[in-house]
Amino acid sequence: TFVAVGANSTVLTSINGTTWTSQTLGTASIALRAVAQNAGTLIATAGDGTIYRSTNGGVAANTGVTWAPAVITGGNTQSLGAVAFGGSNWVAVGNAGTVFTSPTGATWTLTPAANTPPATGGSTNNLATLAYGNGQFITAFGSPYTSTDGALWSGSVFSPANGSTMSAALYANGQFIFGGFAGGIYT
Repeated sequence: TFVAVGANSTVLTSINGTTWTSQTLGTASIALRAVAQNAGTLIATAGDGTIYRSTNGGVAANTGVTWAPAVITGGNTQSLGAVAFGGSNWVAVGNAGTVFTSPTGATWTLTPAANTPPATGGSTNNLATLAYGNGQFITAFGSPYTSTDGALWSGSVFSPANGSTMSAALYANGQFIFGGFAGGIYT
């Protein structure tokens, strides 16, 4: 199943990538920022700092996707811009270096600031992208940071040209690929 999210609580699903069905998030109009899927569980992150979960989103039929807010231990006020699943953890990242982890997607725990990018004491950067591959998560705003579990992050020796802000990341063909707001593509 393909899933797309967006403004005004928009959730669209498709079984073929051509025909799309609108689903109901069941909440007030919010800006959904990202969605990820693993083994039938869908996780969507939102601009208001909430996380939503569906456990019937990976079904072959393109109907009946239901969503519920996930529990965020201690709450959250930071916009969450990206989410990914890898290994045995879900990870969500957002503004002010915010990083949350969850083994199931139902309950999320804030990663202590001392462990988030950069690893030397927290980040004021808005983490806008996240990907998983080859046993590690990678997130970025400027320079990328990596983690094997989403809870402890370390810096990278790579730094984009001209201080470019990273806006998209993916893992394909054995490498991470980043896209920047200034039009740069980095591997």
